[in-house]
Amino acid sequence: MADGYKNKLRSSILTNSGRQTFLQVGNGVGTLVYTRAILTSQTMNDSNGNPLDNEIIAGFSNLSDDLKDGKLQITPVTGNHFEVIANFDNKNQAQDIVFRAIGWYARIDTKNGNGQTVKGPEKLIAVSPTTNESEVLAAGSPDGLSTQVISAALDMTISNAANISMTVNDISYVTRAELNAWQTQIEDTISAGYIELPMRNSQGQQLFDHDGKAISFKKLLIDTDRTLSQQGKPADANATGQRLNNIDRSLEQLNQDLYSKFDTKQNAQDLKNGIIANADANRDQDNKIAVLQNRASELEANTQTIHLLGHDWSGLSGHASQQFKAARQFIVNDATLTNANAYANAKATGDAIKQNYQQLNQAIGIICAWLDNLGNQQVIIDLKNRLSALEDSKKETK
Repeated sequence: MADGYKNKLRSSILTNSGRQTFLQVGNGVGTLVYTRAILTSQTMNDSNGNPLDNEIIAGFSNLSDDLKDGKLQITPVTGNHFEVIANFDNKNQAQDIVFRAIGWYARIDTKNGNGQTVKGPEKLIAVSPTTNESEVLAAGSPDGLSTQVISAALDMTISNAANISMTVNDISYVTRAELNAWQTQIEDTISAGYIELPMRNSQGQQLFDHDGKAISFKKLLIDTDRTLSQQGKPADANATGQRLNNIDRSLEQLNQDLYSKFDTKQNAQDLKNGIIANADANRDQDNKIAVLQNRASELEANTQTIHLLGHDWSGLSGHASQQFKAARQFIVNDATLTNANAYANAKATGDAIKQNYQQLNQAIGIICAWLDNLGNQQVIIDLKNRLSALEDSKKETK
């Protein structure tokens, strides 16, 4: 609420006629109809200025005057609870209205033998006295437009007990200016992204500093996950950006290492071209050459075909004796983190980052081990020897 706001109405009092009205409705007789809410100047204090006892106000069957009628609204019934809201505006109101209470009226409508609605007598069912001796609804603007609205709500609960048919909760009213102040405060809070809350001790008491000022702390409106590990929480933007930047730098470094140190793709392409060019002169090496060609193709395509083995290390096959195969990639990226303008789920992002680091490390090890061993394989040495022999034979025939 806005600073300095105080309830301007005391607790509402159910009148005796109001109690009878609700008992009648509770017993299934007729339909309850709220007819009006009014501002009245009738005093709710005794001759000494003290508030009248509730029993005295409950005995009122009517009020001395009707200064202004309010516009009624009824909220939907939830369970056995609902609210009656009365709005009093000062549109075309030439003079200030000094009031001391709000009176709430209702009636019970029934049906006759022909099914026609018969309106019952209007009853004063509740009274809401002002907290101060009186309150004022100021006069309207000269152009006849409403500049102030008093909104009061009567909070009601109808029970099923026969002896208690209704309870009336505390009542207060707010003005349009107060509503505007609350709206501004809420908008400022949303814009800042946090709300200030009082710092309290273990007994729930406000803490103060040595200058006597109340101590408060700032609580974020949205609690983001900076660890990128908690399911269902939005990921902190800065943490997500840093992790992705780290991956981007690592990938760039890996790319530079692969091309500058190993020249992997070019070497694999050259090897593939050499194998194809010399295939006719190496018929007895077709099987081994095909293996090397497949390895080079797998490296280029970033995928490898593997055979599934049983516990005895023999290949698994179906009823048609066809062996089961599977495909795996040297480097696997998380294809689910691709949606633009959406939150990256904290746990999914963290898991993807962790998995990328592990798989990149494994891929580098596989590539380095394979490339280091590639030049020492006997088939390469045989290929080089055969190429040299071919070149020598060509020189001799010239």
